[in-house]
Amino acid sequence: MSLWDRVTAVFGKRQRPPQGSLPSRRTWRLTWRGGTLALVAPHGTFPVKRIAESVHLASIPDGTELVCEGDYEGGATISELVVTSAVPATPLERLPRARAKPAEPTPPVSHARLRAALDELVSTRWCEGELDPRELAITIDGETAKPAGVAWLVARAEPAPFGRDGETLLDTKVRSALRVRARGSATIGGLDIGEIVAHVEDAFATDVHLEATLLDILVYEPGGKFVRHKDTPRDPRQLGTLLVEVPVPHRGGELVLVEGDAEHRIAWGKWASGSRWVAFYGDVDHTVEAVETGTRVTLAYTLRTTDRPRTDATLAAHLDTIADATIALLSDPARPASGTLVVPCERLVVASNERTEPLTRAMLRGSDVAIARTFERCGIAVEVIEVLLATSDEERAFSRSDGSVYRVARPIPSRVLADCEALSLNDTIDIEDEDEDPVHTTSIESYVELTDLDVREWIVRRAAGAKLIYEGLYSETGYFGNEACDGLVYVAAALLLRLPER
Repeated sequence: MSLWDRVTAVFGKRQRPPQGSLPSRRTWRLTWRGGTLALVAPHGTFPVKRIAESVHLASIPDGTELVCEGDYEGGATISELVVTSAVPATPLERLPRARAKPAEPTPPVSHARLRAALDELVSTRWCEGELDPRELAITIDGETAKPAGVAWLVARAEPAPFGRDGETLLDTKVRSALRVRARGSATIGGLDIGEIVAHVEDAFATDVHLEATLLDILVYEPGGKFVRHKDTPRDPRQLGTLLVEVPVPHRGGELVLVEGDAEHRIAWGKWASGSRWVAFYGDVDHTVEAVETGTRVTLAYTLRTTDRPRTDATLAAHLDTIADATIALLSDPARPASGTLVVPCERLVVASNERTEPLTRAMLRGSDVAIARTFERCGIAVEVIEVLLATSDEERAFSRSDGSVYRVARPIPSRVLADCEALSLNDTIDIEDEDEDPVHTTSIESYVELTDLDVREWIVRRAAGAKLIYEGLYSETGYFGNEACDGLVYVAAALLLRLPER
């Protein structure tokens, strides 16, 4: 998939507001042909809107290429460009040839040992279980009913919304479901939520205890569904979501969890002796497929971290292995002379959309928290940085030679992204296609910087993988559960390690 395809997949196409005249802020290599200038591309020839009177090209032979500048009028594509200057272009064959890329340097052995230690800390993206048979009861506004009374729930429910592009919307093509109006004020009888949370803590190997708060009672009637989305980040302490099955017969309505190449399907329509549950991180994409018959009813809880420490023997053993490998790296004479390493985080962090300050360690989630603390225990200063990474599961995608590793030098304001159709990591680009309308991209060049780190200075744990370009702002489809993000977004982050002097 090309860079453009990835950006389009993440951000989608959006309607542009009308624009007046504005500088294009770039140069164009255009061809003088038939009394006008045009962009000649493999997929077509696209003439400019007009040429300013101050530009004299009458004596220029047809077919001459010129380097042009200009202003946009009424839009932001080549077809709205008014050329204000033009000079003969340097023939492409006279341009210096690019030098061959040097061979990738080999990371020291101590790097491989540290990466192996990090990979031994197996990633748990989701976990599930089944409760002992108990009869659940839901109490709303003082009235109690068994969940099998679907009509009773429907009478107390409203259409469930979703979030996209900062707005809370209703659209049954995206989400067709009901949520009980009482939402978090309802109470559930016959459910030991603490028992489930203890299982989740064990599965996720958390170093603090978690708490679960009832968010929604969701009802999916025949045809009900929710397309692929992430859960809305509502709280910096939010870790993920816990869903508990209310045993009502139905067919279809499978929950599909996806992260990278991993996919897990959960079918609760089949009979079970007790209620089933599943917990997953909030930045995991998930889908509720259409219900065919019956009604799918679930209890949705938000999982948050607390300040109460928790001891996990398995996690502690892994952290000791990571500490041993870190100490070996610090004593390795072949370690980078720069004294800097970067370890991409496994989980997206939750941060303010309008932040002006750098990310902090308190924003880390999952095992990234314990890993950062282990590095600090070994005498390494840890800084949490925001990064833009191209999609790939190969380590070389993080190397300088690809030009694919960017650090966010300063937070990208939401206003920059509010009306854009797609993002560019360098100059503003206009992409045209014969079968589609022109698409204008917004440059974020001034907010990012290409790292000067080579592959030897990146230790990419398998669980971290690579993230879509600025995936933190959006889910792959752009949709979020329940409502729009209220000032919080997911952000791709990495640990910047400053090693002590030898």
